[in-house]
Amino acid sequence: MAKDLNAVYEALKAKFADKVQPPAVVAAGESWIVVTPAAIADVCLFLRDEPGLEFKSLMNLSGVDNLDEKDAAKSTYEIVYHLHSMTQRHRATLKVVLPRQDGVSVPTLT
Repeated sequence: MAKDLNAVYEALKAKFADKVQPPAVVAAGESWIVVTPAAIADVCLFLRDEPGLEFKSLMNLSGVDNLDEKDAAKSTYEIVYHLHSMTQRHRATLKVVLPRQDGVSVPTLT
């Protein structure tokens, strides 16, 4: 049975507490869960291995450079993970937000 993103978030919140933020929804109907950089690998492993979630496919991985030309301190990078569970027929999008500066990184998922 496909789960909506709120149900996925509740499972993550129970396991990871303050390392995940509630789903954000934009006007186009897209939604995502923001995950702290240090927790992304553990969150993805949980989503892959947890019965009923089983997000075993990373469909897309992308980076976004959010340059704020008026205030450079507000500029960020986003790493966006599009996950899919073929067995459970649901999808989830996760984002990691990083400050836009040299030397920032996130753990690998491999």
